[in-house]
Amino acid sequence: MRVKGTLNDLMADDDWAIIVDKSGLPKGVFIPENATEEDCPLYIIKMLKDAGIDFFEDSPQPMLH
Repeated sequence: MRVKGTLNDLMADDDWAIIVDKSGLPKGVFIPENATEEDCPLYIIKMLKDAGIDFFEDSPQPMLH
């Protein structure tokens, strides 16, 4: 796994990403340009659910980027 570089270098056009803050807490989800929330990989939804976050529930803070 490559861990250093710019996002453009690290991600393919169809990659998704969970964005975390400096403490490691989930802060948002990067959705590829031609995808929608409904296309979100189940593994990401499960990871967020395990962290107590419902991907499809509105949040007071923006979760999608």
